[in-house]
Amino acid sequence: METDDFRALLTWFRELADEIRNTGTPAEITSGLACVHHRLAEVTKDCDIWIPPTSLAAFKHRVLTRQWQGNRAVYRSALSVPLDARWLNGGWSAHIVWEGRPKAQVDVFGRMPRILQHSGGDLYSDEETLARVKMTRREKDWPTVHALGERLITKGDPKGLLFLQKAESLFAAKEKFSREQWAKQAKDRPLLDCFDGAIQVTMLAAHLRTEQTFWRQVDHHRMETYREAGKNYAKAAHKILNTLRTFAEQDLSLTKLAEELLPTHPLQDKADSLIGAASEDALANVDQSRFNSSWLPIEWAKATLCPT
Repeated sequence: METDDFRALLTWFRELADEIRNTGTPAEITSGLACVHHRLAEVTKDCDIWIPPTSLAAFKHRVLTRQWQGNRAVYRSALSVPLDARWLNGGWSAHIVWEGRPKAQVDVFGRMPRILQHSGGDLYSDEETLARVKMTRREKDWPTVHALGERLITKGDPKGLLFLQKAESLFAAKEKFSREQWAKQAKDRPLLDCFDGAIQVTMLAAHLRTEQTFWRQVDHHRMETYREAGKNYAKAAHKILNTLRTFAEQDLSLTKLAEELLPTHPLQDKADSLIGAASEDALANVDQSRFNSSWLPIEWAKATLCPT
């Protein structure tokens, strides 16, 4: 059940995104708050928002001028990059907070994880975009991925086949789409090809767990790459955030620090090694006489680490 404070915060987040959109630039609320919008969750602590890196100037103006319960914004994490296209275009995120009860926490993305190309649309991410975003290293996110796949299937959208996590659901979906539609999705999700044999529900369920482990390890290695690349920056940024109290001062100092210590694109030229490590992790305890390694979505995963 939503409390009055939480409802007020949701309204504040929506108004913030609407203000940006009204300037003519896209702004899209995604992840947890989008799950609340789609009635897949009841509450979330913060607002994840996608802003095209080229449109950050308008957003920064809003951050500088907007208040929540009389409080102005500050950066809230030493691993936050400044609101600068150079780093947000490279997959980093900026973390901002307005103190209050509850706090208004906003995480800003220039590139949403696992989204290859994005031009924005509605105020909240649609089901397909949200499903891709939620394919994280956290086990708790995967029921949401499945639920979003089910919704796409119900709408007659074959892309829902990419996200189903239950064997029974995949067997049921097999009857709803043509051979051509199924084959098209199998290009991204090769595990769908295992239906060519007389596979049993229990075996398919095991295969799905292996595939999910692979995706979770891809995200784990991705996040670890960013953490390692930002280690020295975070140590120095922590001192800045404890010393400077206004957003403008913090932003200026963090930008200078990032120029010195923070690579803009930590994943550059690392996709093959990260995918290789994730594959090894996923297959470590798997009987490969039963699971064909070609069923792992290698090319799809690699593309998510090398967005155009």
